[in-house]
Amino acid sequence: FFKGVTLGQLGRSEQAIDVYDNLIARFGESTEPALREPVAWALVNKGDVEEKLGNRENAEAALRSAIALNTKDVGELWNRLGCRLLDRNGNPEGALTAYEAGLATKPPKDTEATLHANSAYALALHGNNLALANEHAQLALADGKSIATPGRHLLTALSHLNDPPASLWPKFYGEIAKSLELNDGGLWTTYLDELQRLLCFAITSGQEGALRHWMEEAQISMRYAPFYHAVIAAIDGEDHLLRVNPETRQPALGIYEGIAHRLTLYGSKKTIRKGRKKK
Repeated sequence: FFKGVTLGQLGRSEQAIDVYDNLIARFGESTEPALREPVAWALVNKGDVEEKLGNRENAEAALRSAIALNTKDVGELWNRLGCRLLDRNGNPEGALTAYEAGLATKPPKDTEATLHANSAYALALHGNNLALANEHAQLALADGKSIATPGRHLLTALSHLNDPPASLWPKFYGEIAKSLELNDGGLWTTYLDELQRLLCFAITSGQEGALRHWMEEAQISMRYAPFYHAVIAAIDGEDHLLRVNPETRQPALGIYEGIAHRLTLYGSKKTIRKGRKKK
């Protein structure tokens, strides 16, 4: 298992898949929980490698095979499938079905909260069901600790979509600002998908000008430069990043790519301008 992980980290993707396939072939039929658990996670990791190689169908199939093993982490695996369908495949209906299946397994509290949170994003941003989305958001936030503070601010931003139009967007951007101001590294790891979802939604809602204005007013370019340049690149085109210093460009690119991919999936009002390929 760890050999496969290491090969994946080294970028030796085909070899990593071979190692995972060998593990799955040897132990995939085992009924012992101590063996079924690593088999399930080998399938998850294999799916992640397949995703990086652009083999989206193989990635989804591997994750569904992991779920079929029905290990103790099955709720988390349903959540991962839902996020893959929502964020990578452009299938919010399938994502909601996966999140519901995960909730039906009665998972641990933190997994349950995450499933509710992701259901809220899918419903609000792609299902146009703000009332039900808000119910899920409140359930996610209920215990006060399963969703960390950066994620809580982002979920609160989502909840403001129920507000009157005059106050909706200022409050929406205000909660994103609060999340940024925490200087919490978890925003860029645990909650990056949620942040990219909100930014994509603002752009596809025709809020490019207001989004740019908010960032200028809040001096985001000086305080959170990678974030600022990632958003500007999503609005103006990837070539914007060529005018940014390399130290800022690299982290900005990671943020930008997630927004741009979602804009492609969910119908930006304009063509995504990819720009020249980086060397």
